[in-house]
Amino acid sequence: MKNYYTILEVPPAATPHDIKKAYRRLAMQYHPDKNPDNTAAESQFREIQEAYHILSDPERRSAYNQRRWYRHHTAPAAQEAVNPASLLQKAWQLNRYISTIDPGFLNLKALYKYISGYLLGKDSMQLLREANDPHVNQQIITAILPVIKPLRYEPAKSICSQLQQLAGTDASALRKIDLFVKQKKLASYWEKYQQALVIIVTGLLCWLIYLVSK
Repeated sequence: MKNYYTILEVPPAATPHDIKKAYRRLAMQYHPDKNPDNTAAESQFREIQEAYHILSDPERRSAYNQRRWYRHHTAPAAQEAVNPASLLQKAWQLNRYISTIDPGFLNLKALYKYISGYLLGKDSMQLLREANDPHVNQQIITAILPVIKPLRYEPAKSICSQLQQLAGTDASALRKIDLFVKQKKLASYWEKYQQALVIIVTGLLCWLIYLVSK
């Protein structure tokens, strides 16, 4: 994954002004007109343009930052052992991280992939099943359910299926997951038919206004 911050020579906390200023400086330095027949400079100039395209737009930058966060937390340091405790810690880290992001800027695809492919992936599920610690499993479920609220019904349901496997015979956890799925399903129905309902209601109001005005 390209490090656009390194390419623009700015820190991850750089302001939009810092990013624009760095882009102008580097674009001028590596512009093809100033480096004729220099393929290395031309390549660097394209990298600078790509980095600026991502980091100058709030939505694209937020999506990029989230991919970086997921990638970092999917690749633990060599000395860090992956175990139920570390998975629980990462689940709560994700919970806290998502709470800081504007819902409109959420990278839903990356979020789904991180949870379904890593936190609840095949290897992680095997570790959790072998450990068979109901308290840890329930805490992971508690941490993840609020995080997947922004997902659409089908991907959220898919993750809930993984959580049900994790819950095992824990009736309390299963009820919590089942309630979440039902609420998500109702929300999806409302989202699906909301526009049609608005059109019908608007039509009825127009018809009533027409009848009254006659």
